[in-house]
Amino acid sequence: MEEKQRVIDIRQYVLFLWENFLLICIVAGACALALFFREYKKEKSSSGTQMGDVQTIISQNHDAYYGIGGAKYTDASAPSYTYNSTAKVYLDLNFDNFDEEQLAIDASTAIAKIAKDAEFVVVSQESINEIIDELNLKEFGDLKDRTADDIQWLINKNLQGAHVMNIVVTDVNAQRAHDICEAVTDKFVEKVVELGTAKEAKVLDKASLPVENPNNYRHVDKKAVFKKGIIGGAAGFVLIAFILFMVFLSKDFVRTDKDAAFFDQKIFGNVSKRRSRRDESIKRLAINVDNIKDASTVVIIPIDAKTKVEAVVEAAGKEIKELKSQKKLSCTKALKSSTEGNLAMRENDAIILAAEFGKTKMKDLVFALNEAERADKKVEGILLVDTIYD
Repeated sequence: MEEKQRVIDIRQYVLFLWENFLLICIVAGACALALFFREYKKEKSSSGTQMGDVQTIISQNHDAYYGIGGAKYTDASAPSYTYNSTAKVYLDLNFDNFDEEQLAIDASTAIAKIAKDAEFVVVSQESINEIIDELNLKEFGDLKDRTADDIQWLINKNLQGAHVMNIVVTDVNAQRAHDICEAVTDKFVEKVVELGTAKEAKVLDKASLPVENPNNYRHVDKKAVFKKGIIGGAAGFVLIAFILFMVFLSKDFVRTDKDAAFFDQKIFGNVSKRRSRRDESIKRLAINVDNIKDASTVVIIPIDAKTKVEAVVEAAGKEIKELKSQKKLSCTKALKSSTEGNLAMRENDAIILAAEFGKTKMKDLVFALNEAERADKKVEGILLVDTIYD
């Protein structure tokens, strides 16, 4: 004997989703808003920050100093989204350690040696550590783990001619580039004389303040935010649709002709819940009752107490009279709550079992069919009451 299998009615599942449309909107909307604001908060936290990268500056100047890969110093070729602050210092270099004869023979070599000393003074570890503390550079997120050895690579220095030291600080923050350049210049002017590298040093040009470029800052990516919102909404819809599907499967109720067919029954009639179609559905019920052969008395028996058929039977009875039919239609109390239904099965020629759409349980239908079998009565079909979709 072929084993029967229940079939999931996709249309009924879709209609079940429609019944829970408000819940779906709430869940999908909540998920959409959750991801929307999460992404917005993420974008907002990063908006206003510099788009440049301090490590890029450090690497470029390091490579340029050691001649790696043809790299150029950042004062000559600044990376994208960075700023250069420039200061100039006049130096009266100290040549006291060179005798007059040596200077006369090779003055350029002597100048080069002292210039190199002066450049080392610009980026001395002591000076940079003092600047880090004075400017609280560790409080900047991109500099919190940087050492003096790292910071020195933000600074370019070169002697122009025999007396002018050019100091350039490259940074991703225009104001910070200016502040570091100003601090480096002040430290240099002080220490270069103190160490005897120069007899005199004075600032010719103070550190310049680069012009801020708004395009160099991150802004909230509206497309990314809305995209996350849409993804969140879609994910929420899939989630609630899956949950409702599991609920739909767990709610084993009588809904369609497929449910009736599983027990070799048919849907005898559908009484619509909608007023606009209710009268027409009752007329069809009356015609179906009149078409039952070899039966003068027909009884409609509610399967459970939820199913109310009194008004339906009264209205259908009037329609049967309009058809000039001799059929007598009646109803009883619910089969599960009274023995009246069992008695009516034996006393009437034909029986119709009534179930409320989407509320009468399949197990209660099984109970009613078993009662009819015990009474040795054939069930004409299942009457679905208060159908939402017919």
